[in-house]
Amino acid sequence: MRGVRQRLGLRSVPRHEASDPVRPAGAPGGSEADVAAYVEKHLQRGIAKTKAIAQLPPHVGFTLLRFCASFGLAVFYARACGWVPAYAAFDAAVRSAATRLLGLPGDDALWARVALPCRHGGLGLRPVAEHASIAAAVATGSSTTLYTHFLSAE
Repeated sequence: MRGVRQRLGLRSVPRHEASDPVRPAGAPGGSEADVAAYVEKHLQRGIAKTKAIAQLPPHVGFTLLRFCASFGLAVFYARACGWVPAYAAFDAAVRSAATRLLGLPGDDALWARVALPCRHGGLGLRPVAEHASIAAAVATGSSTTLYTHFLSAE
């Protein structure tokens, strides 16, 4: 083990405290409160991005909002963590930015149409809160299948 650390340039392996949440492959672990706090911290940065994007010209801002700062930004956490309360605030920030960029009224019926995928006549601004539980279930199911496949190969 010491030779591996020397080859990698590591002086020592950092110790893991029992109170620190575990983050394998970037996904938070630990208690539900730890996971929710971790995701909320990262989504707060996403909310700040959407507020900055809302100040850009509409054509640039909408493109960045759709491809860089809405569903795509939070989908990793939705798959890895399931539903956490912070998604509602994130979705509200995306909706606010889209309303400002596109000049849309705050009508819920119109927003339901905007949230549809482009192939169904929407603008592709999907809400994370609605998809998080499903995304986590699908990710768990696919990883279980992969895990079973690796176990049967041995």
